[in-house]
Amino acid sequence: MSQSAPRRGRARVRDVRQTIHDPEGHHDWVIDALIDCDASDEAGELVLPTVAMRRL
Repeated sequence: MSQSAPRRGRARVRDVRQTIHDPEGHHDWVIDALIDCDASDEAGELVLPTVAMRRL
């Protein structure tokens, strides 16, 4: 997964992207999601809302 700078100012939220592997090796589909670090700390597990699944 790739990771970028925090979103929403000082909130502990990270944009992440997972590239989907395919047998042909095109790697042209991705899942975009957010990691909410504060909600994850509170829940005691990863809070990862999916934003999109899309073709590049």
